[in-house]
Amino acid sequence: MNWKPRIISPLPAFTIGEMDEFGFGEKPIVSPCLFGRVIIMNSKTIPIDRVQKKRKSFVSLRILGVAAVIFLVCFCGAAAADSTTPATLMPGDSGTVSVTLVNTGAVPASINKASIKESSGIKTTYTDYYNAFGNIAPGNSVTVTLPVEAGEETGTFYPVFYIDFNNGMSYLKHPFAVVVDDAGVDISLTTVPESFAESGSEPITVTLSNNMKNDVTSVSVTAKGPGVSCKEGSVPVGTLAAGESKAVKMTVKTNDASAVILEVTYSNGANKHTETVSIPAGEGATTTMPELIVTNVRVEKTGSYYTLKADVNNAGFFTAEGLRITSENGGDVGPYSVYVVGSLDSDDLAGFELTFEKPREDVLKLNLIYKDSTGTYFTEHAEITVSNHMVEDDAGMTPVVVVVVIVIAAAAVFVVVRKKKTEKEN
Repeated sequence: MNWKPRIISPLPAFTIGEMDEFGFGEKPIVSPCLFGRVIIMNSKTIPIDRVQKKRKSFVSLRILGVAAVIFLVCFCGAAAADSTTPATLMPGDSGTVSVTLVNTGAVPASINKASIKESSGIKTTYTDYYNAFGNIAPGNSVTVTLPVEAGEETGTFYPVFYIDFNNGMSYLKHPFAVVVDDAGVDISLTTVPESFAESGSEPITVTLSNNMKNDVTSVSVTAKGPGVSCKEGSVPVGTLAAGESKAVKMTVKTNDASAVILEVTYSNGANKHTETVSIPAGEGATTTMPELIVTNVRVEKTGSYYTLKADVNNAGFFTAEGLRITSENGGDVGPYSVYVVGSLDSDDLAGFELTFEKPREDVLKLNLIYKDSTGTYFTEHAEITVSNHMVEDDAGMTPVVVVVVIVIAAAAVFVVVRKKKTEKEN
C-alpha cells in the first residue's frame, strides 16, 4: 500500500549527533528554538512511550509496517526568555537567573532535570532540580529560577542553562549572559573641607552617583569614626537609578577626632555593599596623604566640545591608587569625560585629557578620586579657568595673515619692476 508522510506544524531546526540509517543518533541535540514535528504514516499512530530508542526496535517497526509518531519536543523563545536579578552583579554577589520555557509542541512535555553549567566567573549554589515541573501542556509555559554567584573577576560571562527531557533522548541548552561589574557608587565631596576641625561642627554636601547599569536600593550615608558623629544620624537616600546622582546634605560633628569617615551603604539586589571616604581632621592630618596638583594646563576647542590636556602630580608621601579624573560640570561629551590614570606614586606625575562642554561660569571643576592601600576612597578638587588656558589654533595662517603676506609680496614685486624700468630708461 502506498503511503505519503504528512507533516503537521512547521519544520524543525535541529541538529543530531551520530545518525544511524533511520535518522536518529544516540544523543540527539535539540537547538534552543525547535518546533514540534509529527510524522504520521499509514494514518496510524503509536503512543510515544512505545517508540523505542534501540535500533532493533525501529527495524521491527519498519518490517511490521506499523505507523509511529515521533515527537521532538522543544521550547521556543529562549533568546528573550532569560533574565538575571539583579541585572548586573558585583564581585561576590549572589543572584538568580530565570528562564521561561514554552511548549510549542502538540503533546505534553515532561522535564526530567534543570541545571546550569558553570562558567569561569559564575558558579551555582544548588542541587540539580529533578522532576520539579511535571508535564507542561501544549501552549503552556513554566519559569525556572536558579541561583548564581559571581566570582571576583569582572566582565561578561556565559554559563549554560540545561533542560533534560524524560524521553532520555534529548535536551535543550541555552547560554545566557551574566555581567559582573565593580563600578558601584561614587562619593563626590561637593562641599566638604579638605580637613575637619579636631573638634567642632561642619555642614557638608556630598553627591552620590550610581555607576551601575541597574538601580541600587536602600542607599544611605552617615559619618563615622572615633570622636565623629552625624547630626542627622544616617541620611536615607532611597533608590538610585542607573546613572543617577543625588546631592545629600548633612552636618558632621567632631570631638577630638583625627579623621572623618563618610560611609555609604546600598543594596544591589539582596547584596549589601559599603563605600567609604576618609577626610582628615585636626592640624597636620594631611601630611601623610597623597597631595595631587594639576599643572601644565592647556585647553583646546575640538569641534563641538573642549579638550583639557594637563599633568597631575602627586606631591604627597603615599601612592594614590586607582586614580581617575572627572569633571563636576563639564557634562558627558567626547571620548574622555572620565580619564583613568591608575596608580600614581609619590613624587610622580602623569598626563591626562578630559573632554567637556564649556561651563557657563568659565570655571571647570575637577574631581580627582583615588584610594589608599586599605581601599578607602578619597576625593580632591581642582578648578580650571577655561579662558585663561585656551591655546590658539596654530595649524595654519589666519586669513588676515594671508592677506598681509600677499600685500607685502605684491609691493615687493612692484618695487623691483619699477626699479628695473627706471634703470632701463636711464
